Amino acid sequence: MPPIALKSLELWTGLGDQIGERLVHQSGCLSTGSPRGRAVSGVIAAAAAAGLPVQQLSHDELAARQPQYAGLAPGDVAAWDPGAGICYPERNVRAQAAAARRAGADIYPHTMVTGIEADRDGITVRTPTVEFRASQVVVAAGAWLGTLLPGLPLAPRRTPQYWFRPRDPRSGEFTLDRFPAFIWERDDGGGLWGHGSAEDFGIKVGPENAGISNGAGIDPEEMDRYIHLDTDIDELTACVARALPGLEPRPAKVIPCVVTDSPDGQFLIGRLPSDPHVVVAGGDSGHGFKHAAGIGELLAQIVAGERPYCATGFLDPARFL
Repeated sequence: MPPIALKSLELWTGLGDQIGERLVHQSGCLSTGSPRGRAVSGVIAAAAAAGLPVQQLSHDELAARQPQYAGLAPGDVAAWDPGAGICYPERNVRAQAAAARRAGADIYPHTMVTGIEADRDGITVRTPTVEFRASQVVVAAGAWLGTLLPGLPLAPRRTPQYWFRPRDPRSGEFTLDRFPAFIWERDDGGGLWGHGSAEDFGIKVGPENAGISNGAGIDPEEMDRYIHLDTDIDELTACVARALPGLEPRPAKVIPCVVTDSPDGQFLIGRLPSDPHVVVAGGDSGHGFKHAAGIGELLAQIVAGERPYCATGFLDPARFL
């Protein structure tokens, strides 16, 4: 998805420059694991397709560069993407909402959509306090997309987020500059992802494919919002203790989150074949926020009848319906 990622970077960087705020931090990202694994080979292939530079690191170069990593498998190597990094979701959403207001948009905070009804002439959107009538509607409701538009092959799953503290805060070895964003495909099956601390944010580390769905997924309204020591923390604690011994293995903070999967792991973006008044954007929700600005540009072009800035066939909801 390099064109969408590059468009998101362009738009967020431009908006950040306008308002004098950092919305994206290009710390770089290190993808680690077997040279034949998805983490390493996928980054190299995507970068080659987009014409972007990545640096391939041998096992010894990786171990020297990131002494925080422990238990590297003998065949582990890495690919370093200097253009990657982290974005700040809450900050970005606030900035985009403010920009929308400046452009004349009306925003209704804390207003839940309870129903979307289509007829021959357009769409009615219902909420507890107000109804809207429009010729088109974009539905980008995250884990609730399948609730509002039944029949979409989406499976929300509960996915806690975790933050950790370093054993020695004075060392600075887990700041974002020294411990950049990473995806680590470990040979013991305990895949990890995360990034170092920056701007008062903690060290974020999570398990790859946590809570992966094998069916219809959960009802987001009924999601378990408690944190459980045995199922949520113990397994990750053991993995962090082995892989990153410089961190306190018990997380300092855990917050339940939800990710929405599609059958092929790609977004659903485009008009519904059953009703061209409805444009959807979902799938990978909660995990793919980094693409949100570029997806917003695609949605605007679809609604306006303009030619999209990149190919969208692989995202078309019709591939499943």
